[in-house]
Amino acid sequence: MGGNRRVWITLFAACALLIPNAAQGLFGSDSENPADHLLKNPVAVSRSCVSCHTIGQSGSTVGPNLNQVGNRRSSDWLRKWLRNPSAVKPGTAMPNFGLTEQEIESLVTDLSRARKTFDQQAIIAESPTPDEAGRRLFEVYDCYACHRIGQKGRYNGPDLTWVGKWQDMNWEAGWLADPDAHRPGTFMPNFKLSPGEIKALTAFLGTLKGQTHAEDKRWADPLYRSKPVKRGELIFEKLGCRGCHGERGTAGGFRNPNAAPNEMVPALADVSKKYSIDQVKQIILTSRHPRPLDPAGAPPPLVCPAWSGHFEDTELNDLIVYVMCLGPQHP
Repeated sequence: MGGNRRVWITLFAACALLIPNAAQGLFGSDSENPADHLLKNPVAVSRSCVSCHTIGQSGSTVGPNLNQVGNRRSSDWLRKWLRNPSAVKPGTAMPNFGLTEQEIESLVTDLSRARKTFDQQAIIAESPTPDEAGRRLFEVYDCYACHRIGQKGRYNGPDLTWVGKWQDMNWEAGWLADPDAHRPGTFMPNFKLSPGEIKALTAFLGTLKGQTHAEDKRWADPLYRSKPVKRGELIFEKLGCRGCHGERGTAGGFRNPNAAPNEMVPALADVSKKYSIDQVKQIILTSRHPRPLDPAGAPPPLVCPAWSGHFEDTELNDLIVYVMCLGPQHP
């Protein structure tokens, strides 16, 4: 009871401090792409794109790295994004600059040139193992522009440090083949990967089971000493929980085939209404399998893994505080 009382006291004192996660971190992988021309684009200069994005060897880490944006975004997508970012990704931090069509075309031309050519089949053929091929493909496709592993990469997409623990690789293969089929309107681009590339990438991702976790414990920074909700949020991000539950755990919406009641991963906005602190702790520490919609069918592939043994007690309490703060509190 004493432990629960401490969590509740912290919970009520801290929930008012809950703020959206700020994109922070080190630069993504350096690129040899011809992206330096973007630094000279008059529109990019006047709108100070480098205040949020990395271009060439310059810029910030708040938004995705733009050095290979032409590899992952079509000209049409870029036009839609620049016209109205919020229409493409509701809640995005990217402002609407009210660009003219001429300014948009200028940026689209230069952004589309920021790309890298490589021989995917040669990478697969020359790699000694499938997971090594996947690691190299992950780098040449510049997946670090949005994702993070250990201390490397960005926070715009789910942290993948633990993806091999929390993600079913058969599901992951389907996701890589067609992200929009699993989450309509997802920000994840469709790279039109070949079956061989998908096999290699899933082999690599399947090896990521927290080996670099201890390298990137941002919540241990003294800056967050009096901010348990923020510490919990950073732990939530590092474990990759948003990879299933959505940004800040409140979105949900990822398809989980044959999972009751609607084949979707639930959002966590009403956790505090449904579960007690002890129940949330039990869910976090032990594996939780969704109830199948059809008991005779294949089990749902997305399962909340057991995180027992991966936390200090204080970290577990912070994570619980954050999750319970996602929805209305108990009276």
